[in-house]
Amino acid sequence: MKYVHLSIVLVLGLLLGMGATASASRPTSPAATGTFAATTRAFTYQGRLTNGGVPANGTYDFTFILYDASVGGSQAGPIVTRNDVVVTNGLFNVTLDFGNIFVGTQYYLDIAVRPGASTGSYTQLTPRQPLTAAPYASGLVLPLDASTSTSGSAFVVDNNGSGQAAEFRSNSTFATIYASNSGTGGTFRADTGSSGQGSAITGYNYGTDRYAAELELVNSTNPRAALYARTAGNGQAIDAEVNSNTNGDAIFARTTSSSASSYAGIFVGNVSISGNLAKSSGSFKIDHPLDPANKYLYHSFVESPDMKNIYDGVVTLDDNGAAVVTMPAWFDALNQDFRYQLTAIGAPGPNLYIAKEITGTSFTIAGGTAGMKVSWQVTGIRHDAYAKAHRIPVEENKPAAERGSYIHPELYGKPASQGLDRLERPLQPAPQPEGAGQ
Repeated sequence: MKYVHLSIVLVLGLLLGMGATASASRPTSPAATGTFAATTRAFTYQGRLTNGGVPANGTYDFTFILYDASVGGSQAGPIVTRNDVVVTNGLFNVTLDFGNIFVGTQYYLDIAVRPGASTGSYTQLTPRQPLTAAPYASGLVLPLDASTSTSGSAFVVDNNGSGQAAEFRSNSTFATIYASNSGTGGTFRADTGSSGQGSAITGYNYGTDRYAAELELVNSTNPRAALYARTAGNGQAIDAEVNSNTNGDAIFARTTSSSASSYAGIFVGNVSISGNLAKSSGSFKIDHPLDPANKYLYHSFVESPDMKNIYDGVVTLDDNGAAVVTMPAWFDALNQDFRYQLTAIGAPGPNLYIAKEITGTSFTIAGGTAGMKVSWQVTGIRHDAYAKAHRIPVEENKPAAERGSYIHPELYGKPASQGLDRLERPLQPAPQPEGAGQ
């Protein structure tokens, strides 16, 4: 007899059972319409069998073997035998289980057939059939629950093409993917591998009211961070960038806490800024020199409407009551518009004056007495290339979109909703974590 096998379809069980074992249930996403906890690796297989061009009818014995190639290759899993399968008008259905072997490898099904209750030889059907999931399986709304009690992965999705290995969509207010972990390991890990050149995680948001990535530490008593980034190489733990044609911010940080010890940002170590630093005030904070264990000491920055540099020192006048003060070689290249102050030390110096202004790298003090000490101060305005290109405006009108908003609205008796940071980044109510309280 000549058998021909056609129209292969793998149905629902393949996607849901692949690589899964029995597991304890987890909180169900409110977005789902049901639950499914995979308890088997089996899947349903349907085929069509003809005998001499005529759809077969009756009972038949089948053997099924998986290979990793359409011709030749290596066998994967056991040989599965199904005896006395009823075939009606050529159609038959069987349930197959090859064990926990589905980890992203493309497999091909080798099928052999003989009449049912027969002890004769099997007829090999060709070609081998590639295993593909049913088209509708990728759109299932039932959550997949997979777990493992071994050191391996409970669920693996592999992609060697140009598309997505897995794609998830949600039209609800809940997360598309929900992951939880009650142990000490991570809930989610992304790894490019040692030879990878892409990003371990890439997020895009084409909407208008949320973020490409949103992390929240729900346990308010835990001092851990919602986001922890670390690099073991020479790169940055966090690299943030704004496209050149946008007006966004690479990083926006805000604290809504009224606590004086709550900061929008804390940096432990050196900080380098290549552009301008705009601030409402500035100070240093150190352990108090007289009581470092119990107190802090603060000093405010010296402010000026100009990009001003300050230099000072003490000089002893010569026998003629004069002195030449020499500045660094870069002084004149960095500064312009000099201002001077002279103060006699130890005795009055009413006749002290600047005998010669700064020329190049020095200026001359005169009018004092021999051996007199003089405290001097010189200020200059930066005129290096960067300063010329980035002069700080002393006054400017607020842009139209920012008028009526305040950097510190509470100081003017205005509500927090009129704060400039609310205008730039409206506060978003965080969604209730899925499974919370369950």
